[in-house]
Amino acid sequence: MQDPASGPNMIPAAAVRRIADQARRMTEPGAFLAPSDSPPVVIELVTALNDLLERVQQEQTALAAANTALAQSRDAAEAASLAKSTFLANMSHELRTPLNAMLGFTEMMVTGLYGPLTEEQQSRLTRVLVNGQNLLSLLNEVLDMARIEAGKVQLLAIEIEPGVLLRSIAGSIEPEIKRKALDLQVEVQPGLPVIRTDVDRLRQVLGNLVNNALQFTDTGAITLRAQSAPQWPQAVRFTVADTGIGIPATALPHIWDEFYQVGGGIRRPAGGAGLGLAISRKLTRLLGGQISVESEEHHGSRFHVDLPLRPGATGPLGNPPGLPPDPA
Repeated sequence: MQDPASGPNMIPAAAVRRIADQARRMTEPGAFLAPSDSPPVVIELVTALNDLLERVQQEQTALAAANTALAQSRDAAEAASLAKSTFLANMSHELRTPLNAMLGFTEMMVTGLYGPLTEEQQSRLTRVLVNGQNLLSLLNEVLDMARIEAGKVQLLAIEIEPGVLLRSIAGSIEPEIKRKALDLQVEVQPGLPVIRTDVDRLRQVLGNLVNNALQFTDTGAITLRAQSAPQWPQAVRFTVADTGIGIPATALPHIWDEFYQVGGGIRRPAGGAGLGLAISRKLTRLLGGQISVESEEHHGSRFHVDLPLRPGATGPLGNPPGLPPDPA
């Protein structure tokens, strides 16, 4: 039987081993050297290997340069974003104070504190007041987002009963509920424990969700609910449910994006900067919780906010930054 390495087109085993040893040791182009007694096929193989190695190193050099440029662009973008957020956060007082003063004087004029007004004057000033309040709301959203991104949000944990919080929110929206002839329901699971969190920030999150429900619900009911969080021991779930227009399936993945508004003219008439849900998600995460939604177009929406009973409790998302854990 003929030796497989002795045929006219076969590569001697010793030559193959020497080339393999070189491949393990060398990475520079042209580093592979064919033994002086190698047949033509070995020389061709070595040449091909050197060409391949050179192309690989060229690609690696280009990739490294591209990664460096990308990292520099990312760092520059992050620095610019932080500078913007810091500027807006620092400008909060300078922007809000004069606008609040204008609204305050306008409201005093509308209420007749500076004397009687004609019907036309009353109408014009009322319009100024309403539009100014809308502008202040938009400004507050932009500044809140900037403060969150700049890391300037300070949290203070206190205890509150979930039912007390929901009934307080329900009372604040009662005039709008009556104006739109909607039903308002508050449901609290019996025996639900108190929760320790930043109540003002939690109220802001739930307030954003309730305002959305009011804007997009013309008939039916709005429900505020507190219960034990499913699949998360030692946590509370707050739910804001409505029978409004709902959210299209194609829009659901994007509703948490900053400045996003559902297209097709469904949500734009309600106004807003498209920051309410983005702010709510960021604040919920700062509080150590998570926010989710269930919705179907024309069949209402249900927003859920799950929060631990105590700061620092580990939930489904791990232990997000925000409120420090309670001392042991």
